[in-house]
Amino acid sequence: KMYGSLHTDQPIQMSLIDVQEEISTDCEMEIKQSIKQFEGVEHVFVNRDSRKVVYSHYPKEASSIEVFNHLKKSSGLRMTRYQPILEEVVGGCPVTGPSTLTMKMGGQIWSLIH
Repeated sequence: KMYGSLHTDQPIQMSLIDVQEEISTDCEMEIKQSIKQFEGVEHVFVNRDSRKVVYSHYPKEASSIEVFNHLKKSSGLRMTRYQPILEEVVGGCPVTGPSTLTMKMGGQIWSLIH
């Protein structure tokens, strides 16, 4: 799939699933295939060491709840769907939010060159 090729008017969403069991190489491939079958899913990343599954999707086409429920049922793995708490949502993006190290460093660099 080409990233955002048909969905330029929709924001893309990242979703996270925590798996409470070891993820084998075969299981990793099954997880990826299971999630990629949903229309609107762009990318799927599985980190076997941290037992995390991250995928990008267009929420109007691929509901994170539906993807999670399907994966949980089809894989039989114990897992939980990450849902941010209100403070995290209000605080903005964890990478580029106003109180992140990235933004603080950017501000310092900006002040040095201007």
